[in-house]
Amino acid sequence: MQPSLINLLFWMLCINYIDCQCTTITIGKFPNYGGITDYLDPGINRTFLLSNYPINCCGYISQWETDARNTGDLYAQFWRSVEGNWVLVGENRLTVPATGSNTFPITLSERIAVEANDVIGFKSPGSTIPNAKEKNGGSFTVMYKDGSTASIGDTEAFSDYGVDNTEFAIISTVGPG
Repeated sequence: MQPSLINLLFWMLCINYIDCQCTTITIGKFPNYGGITDYLDPGINRTFLLSNYPINCCGYISQWETDARNTGDLYAQFWRSVEGNWVLVGENRLTVPATGSNTFPITLSERIAVEANDVIGFKSPGSTIPNAKEKNGGSFTVMYKDGSTASIGDTEAFSDYGVDNTEFAIISTVGPG
């Protein structure tokens, strides 16, 4: 019995999906450059896209961490590049209760499905919540948009942040589905 074209396509998709599957990894970081002062973002209601934090596999977000400068609601997000713009893949609303280190496990029903090359972003409806530091040297690109009202599936255009080598303290844990 010869395999049908449909069976062949099914197995090709399965192999591609399996090759893409994440083990448990973290994306992002808590920048610590010894002696370099924190950077205070002056904006309100900003959405940031951290293009230097791409994911390299497929999986689900199981946890977020942030080193918070401020308290309040933080929308931890993943974005996908589509034809020169960015599509909001998913977000988790996190209520940050205290400054400093905060960890947020994500329930199964709230996990974001991510693919290779999706990148971390976040929105702070008030003052920017994650701590930030300016790194001397290197190359780190941050993009932003003021007043974004994007919902999951919406497309946004972002602008260059203009503050070179600024890294924000946000980490996602990605695991297999």
